[in-house]
Amino acid sequence: MAKLLLLCFFAFSLSLKQSESSNWWSPYKWRHYWEDWWEKLGEVGQSEGIPSGQQKPELVPNADGPNVCTHKIPVGIFRKCRKIPGKRRLQCRTEQHFLTEYRCCPGYARENGSPGCPKELYTSDKDIVEVAESLSLSEFANLMKISGLSSELLESGKRYTAFIPSNQAFSSLKPEILQELKSNKEILRETLLLHIASGKIVTEVMKDNQKITALDGSQLRINVADEGQTIVIQGGEIVVANEGASNGIIHIIDRVLSPASDSIGDILKSNPNFSIFSQMIENAAMNFTNITLFAPTDKAFEVMDRERLETLLSNEECVGKFIKYHMLPKSIYSAALENRRFTTVEGHFIDVRIKGEKEILVNDASVTEADISGNNGVVHIIGKVLMPVSAMNLLEVTKVLNLSTLVEYLEFTGISDTLREEKGPFTLFAPTNKAFEALPESTKQELRADPARLKQLLAYHLLTERKWTYEFGKDNMVISVSEGKKLRLNSFRYGKVHSVNGACVTKANIEACNGVIHVINKVLLPPSKTIYELINSDPRFVTLVEAINTTALVPVLQNPAASLTLFAPTDWAFANLELKSPGSMESLLAFPEELTEVLKHHMVNGTLYTCGIHCKFSYWSFFSNHFSVFSMARGVLRIRYAWNGRVYVNNMRIIDLDLPATNGVVHVIDDVLQLYPQEFRKWRRGVHNYRASRGKKHRHH
Repeated sequence: MAKLLLLCFFAFSLSLKQSESSNWWSPYKWRHYWEDWWEKLGEVGQSEGIPSGQQKPELVPNADGPNVCTHKIPVGIFRKCRKIPGKRRLQCRTEQHFLTEYRCCPGYARENGSPGCPKELYTSDKDIVEVAESLSLSEFANLMKISGLSSELLESGKRYTAFIPSNQAFSSLKPEILQELKSNKEILRETLLLHIASGKIVTEVMKDNQKITALDGSQLRINVADEGQTIVIQGGEIVVANEGASNGIIHIIDRVLSPASDSIGDILKSNPNFSIFSQMIENAAMNFTNITLFAPTDKAFEVMDRERLETLLSNEECVGKFIKYHMLPKSIYSAALENRRFTTVEGHFIDVRIKGEKEILVNDASVTEADISGNNGVVHIIGKVLMPVSAMNLLEVTKVLNLSTLVEYLEFTGISDTLREEKGPFTLFAPTNKAFEALPESTKQELRADPARLKQLLAYHLLTERKWTYEFGKDNMVISVSEGKKLRLNSFRYGKVHSVNGACVTKANIEACNGVIHVINKVLLPPSKTIYELINSDPRFVTLVEAINTTALVPVLQNPAASLTLFAPTDWAFANLELKSPGSMESLLAFPEELTEVLKHHMVNGTLYTCGIHCKFSYWSFFSNHFSVFSMARGVLRIRYAWNGRVYVNNMRIIDLDLPATNGVVHVIDDVLQLYPQEFRKWRRGVHNYRASRGKKHRHH
């Protein structure tokens, strides 16, 4: 199978090399790739990051001359090491290397025969008001003349950037507002100054989440989206960019800007439609800085289930997570929102979808009013509450995960009340519906007939603490709610695969308001016997128990504090050994020391579950489904998970997997694992000790 995959990968690589339209490039040829990167960008088109109205910066051979900007392109991270004097170790550090290019600064270009970039772009003989008139921005030009700002800007001798609303933007204002602007010169002046900033600011230098100070002192936020194709200033999208004038530059926007005078908290508090949400924010004592808030109205809360709302309001931690799920960590106006997922301040995702020109959906909530600017962010009003999983209780989360069988049993036993009402924190190991279906029919009937036993079984899946998978470790014993019975937590494959009592965690770290849920693929049945008691009560291991009783391994297998894995050969395995090598069993029983070594070769310190061998729930499974461990006899055990689902140890099939015990796990095998003779092992140990002693002498020298 591996050879077939390798052959397919080799054929795919050849096809890539032969394909003329392939975009693949060798990382070792980065110099050739970056030599003409702007030319390649131009070949692809404007969708690759050059917005309309902007000009491609020209490359300059060196930094000599005016208006030359340095651009560093990262080409890789390299590690450098040096030997520490007098010590046998290295001191290393990483360095990031860059390819330096010189380009014309934004707004400038090269000129034949002159060094650097002396030619200024986006210029005109007309001033800002005259250019506005030539662009059919008559409403703005008339207002500028009425206010007297046109002559002031011209006489100052400075340069300005004007964000001019189109005539259509002015016509969308209410008639009384437009009339007030024309009649009240002071308000008109403040409004126009809000649209003008000092200096000539071209769109090439505008960055996302940047702030520009207007002439009235207000801070104008900038959003850059679609790889620079969309630029939004205080909610107004730039539709025409970089129209030059003699005293500055003009950017035409699609709306009249409004100042952000109040904070988000004050905006919500002053509006009676947000009494519930603003009260939640006030109770949580939250301070907002440069955020986007999707604010649900009181009507949105009225649609919520009354019990859920009361539970939410009664828990401060839940309220905090609930509010943070409605927040994005930076200010984004509606014109800059894209069809994609955004990470909230709470840590989970929300899906934003743009339908048509104006309709915006956040998860399944519609934005009813957008772009309410505050001095610490922007507010979008939504008509439905966004409910994160982390603000739900554990019972609600199990319903969201469609664990219907578990929910049914929790409600039948009354544990659902604990998960719904108590603050916790708890950790719930939640078996899937298939896990319950996989139980023997007799066990299902016994559980249904005995509610007390079913309740104890479900309580065995519950901890009275919040346990994340990074805390699992190796053979970590934790106490469950079920009469103090213990659960064994394990992490395998460098912390990529996790298990509890051998059951694989298929979905990990699902945070709820009062705890955390880990979905598992098995129902956890609490073990009641040690490894010795387990094999002693199984009729398949009569010969194995007799052999163990001959040695001093009985206390080891009976130790309740141990964590062991036993590959247990059946009676058929010992009979097969006697058949292949007559008299071998008699010889082993006659020499307890040798028999002890053979039995230790079937034991491993620590628990090894098939969950850790078959990494079905990790990307590691694509590369390797086998690994090696040392037995207690220092022999090598090679464990392999085959493509057909069978598990092998040293090429011997394990016929029964993951038999749980209080001090470990048992895997049943149908053959005896071979171990080298004792004299050979002594010789190997002597060779190892000799090599180690020689290395020690060399170190002393």
